[in-house]
Amino acid sequence: MSTKRAFTLIETVLYVAILGMIAGSLILFSISMSTARAKDAVIEEVNTGARNSLGIISSKIRQATAVTVPLPGASNTVLGLDMPAPTPDVVILPFNGVLNYIDSAVGAQQMTSNNVRVKNILFQNVASAGERDALKITLTLQVNASSSPEFNYEQTVSTTVMTHL
Repeated sequence: MSTKRAFTLIETVLYVAILGMIAGSLILFSISMSTARAKDAVIEEVNTGARNSLGIISSKIRQATAVTVPLPGASNTVLGLDMPAPTPDVVILPFNGVLNYIDSAVGAQQMTSNNVRVKNILFQNVASAGERDALKITLTLQVNASSSPEFNYEQTVSTTVMTHL
């Protein structure tokens, strides 16, 4: 009498259930990793936009001979800079959620990407009358129209910069 060894129905169902749980876990893990990677990319985009914008603005302020807007003790969302000759004067302003740098030689240049929106920018001239201009810059950037709430991200950065002389 020979006995054949085979899996019973219960053993087969258990193996399939265990393999299904392992496959499901792997799928959930890969989805969560993909979501985390996308969230990191959104955060990096906003942080890079803030860093680049503040770098350009700070550089222009350091090169400027005077600040025309805002006046000492005042605040404004527009920055006007008198540049030393022959460099054209500079205006920095937000327009439709995009931060723009404008001079008469080059025209308007976009400082932030289309993926990032300027939620708020404030230039505050913290110098006293007769002193070298010192500007406090507060910039808030956010992801541009994210459809998913987990990808909503905004960053507020602030710095203070003085004109050259």
